[in-house]
Amino acid sequence: MLKVVQMLPGVQTSGEASTGIHVRGSSADQNMFIINKVPIYNTSHLFGFFSAFNPDMIKDFSFYKSNLPAKYGGKLASVVDITGRQGSNKQFTARGGISPITAHMAVEGPILKDKSSYIFSARSNYSNWILQRINNPEIRNSNPSFYDLAGGINLKPDDNNLIKLFGYRSKDQFSLALTDKYQYSNAGASLNWWHKFSTKLNADVSVIFSQYQFQHDNLRLPLEAYRQNYQIRHSELRSDFLWIPLYRHKITFGGNMILYNLDKGETIFTMNDGDDG
Repeated sequence: MLKVVQMLPGVQTSGEASTGIHVRGSSADQNMFIINKVPIYNTSHLFGFFSAFNPDMIKDFSFYKSNLPAKYGGKLASVVDITGRQGSNKQFTARGGISPITAHMAVEGPILKDKSSYIFSARSNYSNWILQRINNPEIRNSNPSFYDLAGGINLKPDDNNLIKLFGYRSKDQFSLALTDKYQYSNAGASLNWWHKFSTKLNADVSVIFSQYQFQHDNLRLPLEAYRQNYQIRHSELRSDFLWIPLYRHKITFGGNMILYNLDKGETIFTMNDGDDG
C-alpha cells in the first residue's frame, strides 16, 4: 500500500529501505495513518524496513494530500485512511506466506452464515539466522524482532444495521550489539455502528482507542547509561452522518470528542554504583 502512495505526485520516500513518506516537502512524522478509524502513530517495523500494515487485512484506502476533509481534524501534511477487510460470511478461507525474513497468515469465515463474520491476521519475523552469518560482531550480536496482529468481528443483523469490532497490536524490539535496546508498540481498537435511517440518511457512530509506547536503553558506557520512555493515549467518540437531499448532492456532517494523554515519560541515568538516579 505504501509503495503505491510513494508513486504519486508530490510524495517522496525517506530512502530505498524505508516506509516513511514526505508529502509536499513535509517531514515523515506529519502524516496521519488510520486503519478502521484507529490512528497508528508508528507505521513501520525495524525502523522503516517493513510496513506495520499486513496486506492480508487491507480492503482499500484513501490518500489525502491536499484539501483534507474536516472530519480528520486538520492534519498537517496528509492522511492515509485504511479500510480493513470484513471477512467472508459465506465460507472459511485461509492464506499465508513465508520469505527469508518474515511469515504471515490470515484466516476468515462466517460465525453465522450471511449474518456475521470474523477475520484475523498475524505476521512476524525470524531474521536472526541471517545475522548469525555476518562477520561483523556488532551485527552478529544484534537481535531484531517484531510482530503485528489484527482482527475483526462483523455483525449484520439486517440491511439497516452493521456493527464492527476491530483490534490492532504491533510491537518491535531491537538490540544492537547489547549496547542499545529499542522497543515500541502500537495498540488500538474501535467499535463501530452503522445505521441506515432511510434511503437518504445514514449514520456512523464509533468509539475509538489507541496507544503508542516507546522505550530506549543506552548501555554503551556504564557511567552514562540511561533509559528513555514515553507514551501517547488517544480516546475518541465520533459520529458521521451522510444526507442525500437531492440527486447529485450529498451533505456530510457530524462531530467528535477526542481525549489525548501524552505521558512524557522519564529519563533514568544509571550511576557508577549501579543505582538509578
